[in-house]
Amino acid sequence: MKVEMNEAKAGGRPVRIYAYQLGEKKLTFPSYKAVYRSILKDVKGKVCIVQKGIHLLKHKGRPFDIRLVVQRAPRGGWESTATVGRVAHPRKIVTNGSQGGTIYPTAYLLRSYTNAAERLRMLKQMDQLGIRTAKQLRLVNPGIVELGLDIALDRKLKPWILEVNNRPDHCPFTLLEDQSMLRRIIRFGKANGKVYRLRCKKAKRGL
Repeated sequence: MKVEMNEAKAGGRPVRIYAYQLGEKKLTFPSYKAVYRSILKDVKGKVCIVQKGIHLLKHKGRPFDIRLVVQRAPRGGWESTATVGRVAHPRKIVTNGSQGGTIYPTAYLLRSYTNAAERLRMLKQMDQLGIRTAKQLRLVNPGIVELGLDIALDRKLKPWILEVNNRPDHCPFTLLEDQSMLRRIIRFGKANGKVYRLRCKKAKRGL
């Protein structure tokens, strides 16, 4: 669910408009109390995590984020092994392939916002972020051997961690034309005793 507050003018005076989207449903309200009451009905008593709102970069008007895979290397230590871009379904806010997202190479999605040198710097920055995250989480869970980080990039190209998965789904990488990252994931995973079932049914290939 995405909740927003925007400002508009009514009768020459600024007013606040509250809105949220859940799935493909979009609703707007004239007050905070009204939107809050509606949200309570939709969550149906479930406990929710509230995250800071981030204005994601977009591809053809659709928001996207980055999946970064970090794994224990066969000879020890951590390495960033793969990255892929996920573009949201045209009528949804989430980028997951299971929700109809489209898969693109990360560098392809970044080229509208960066030059070659900037892209290289950003990719290295995300790699370092992933490795630092893995080292930190391994302090409390020594059994971790791989992580999938969902990273958002805001309008200033700053990376934000949306979510970290210790059992990431590697299916999006099967949709890339270049299969070298998938082969690396499998090689590193095999060294860590992992076996993957790579069956992607809902995600789409962008290139």
